Amino acid sequence: MNTKSIFNLYALLLTIILLGGCKDSWEEHLASSPGTGTSTLLEKIAAKPSLSRFYEYLKKSGLDSSLASSKTYTVWAPDNQAIEALLSVSPEYLSDPATIKSFVAYHIATLAHPLLKGQPALRVLTLTGLSVTTDAAHYEEAGIREGNELAKNGILNILDVALKVKTSVFEAAIGLAAGKQQGLAMSAMDTSGVDANGIPTIKRSAGWASLVTRMSAPDSLYTYFILNDAAYSSELTKISPYYRSAKTRPDSTESALTKIAMLENSLVRGLYTPDQLPDTLRSVGGVKMTVKKSAIVSSYKANNGMVYVVNELPIALKDRVREFKIEGEQTVGTSFSRTDRDGNTYYRTKVDSLGIKFNDIEVYDQRVPDFYVQYQKAPVLTATYNVYARAVSNTIGDLQTVAFTQRYGVPNPLVPIVTQIVFTHVVAPMRYSEVYLGQYTVTQHGTITWRLISAVSNTANVNTLILDYLRFVPVLPQ
Repeated sequence: MNTKSIFNLYALLLTIILLGGCKDSWEEHLASSPGTGTSTLLEKIAAKPSLSRFYEYLKKSGLDSSLASSKTYTVWAPDNQAIEALLSVSPEYLSDPATIKSFVAYHIATLAHPLLKGQPALRVLTLTGLSVTTDAAHYEEAGIREGNELAKNGILNILDVALKVKTSVFEAAIGLAAGKQQGLAMSAMDTSGVDANGIPTIKRSAGWASLVTRMSAPDSLYTYFILNDAAYSSELTKISPYYRSAKTRPDSTESALTKIAMLENSLVRGLYTPDQLPDTLRSVGGVKMTVKKSAIVSSYKANNGMVYVVNELPIALKDRVREFKIEGEQTVGTSFSRTDRDGNTYYRTKVDSLGIKFNDIEVYDQRVPDFYVQYQKAPVLTATYNVYARAVSNTIGDLQTVAFTQRYGVPNPLVPIVTQIVFTHVVAPMRYSEVYLGQYTVTQHGTITWRLISAVSNTANVNTLILDYLRFVPVLPQ
């Protein structure tokens, strides 16, 4: 038997084994294939007395022709009892053509979506352009009474609840902010009116735009916590000093920066219903928040997540104003007097005294007095920081074997090519610990620029630069 024949035999045996092990799932899949029914989706709905109300609204919506076409759809149709229950609570809900069309479209998706037992929940895009979550037993919060009924052009499921079209997390929060709650974080969106369709318009800002996109995206899930008036005002007062600005309109800029921070640190990736809320969550801004169920005033299930109004959302100041590092190897430029020092610059991977790898930079024998490499970090909050440095010399293969002095500084605001020296650092051989340099105050929120500067010398072993990192630790009130 040749090699090809042996391969084909193994392939056949493997196929038989796989088909045997997956028989039930495969049969379920075949049984759920559209196109095997004898009627269109429209005909099936029209033939069911329990769906007469949905059929009525389907005709009014103008979407009946779609369900009679050759295109493939999946329909989750609420039965008569479900629609009557909805109207008993909201009698005027289906009284205008636009609402009727969106209601019907919210229960229809393009393509076939068979519901298989054991299959994880899916996010399905409806004809409204909004996504919903469904599995074999549920369509959002509605239960599926009957499922996977095949038609020529798709699949029909019957629901026990008629769903109102849910708004996005963003729209829900805008609505809440426009009501009795006036100090809500969503008011920080700084709406500047409404467009021709009545949708709130937002002042152009990269920070706002990014958050609005997240909160509006139908295919993403977010949970948003809105602080009530008192809690919002208290939190705003507490953190606004860390967003000071020297812009043309410093008060306005500081307010906007603070509110963006408030918003992003009240927004969490993922959908957390009341029964699923953990004690702590991490916001999209990276801070840890404590969630108290007792602090929830109200909640709203949005199309793409949850919105909670709360009277408390504890976030420690140390989690809002966090320490940060400037990594030595992550440079953005060098001294203005540099001609060509690439051959003297080494981006190294070393092992410390504990056997842990680290990356750093070394500039050796570059022969330019006051030579510097430059760094930038953003965004940095306005605060006083304790600054620490780690620079390790005389490791294996390092030409720098003796102590030397290097400096750290910032550009002169009036003459940027001139450096204001802030700290001096004596780098001792084989010292793996951090060195405390002193305190530095960032006076305005934004990007900071730092320089690592050599001695005023062109002598090797004297004008060396080495840096693993600078670490900035905020000095916060106790």
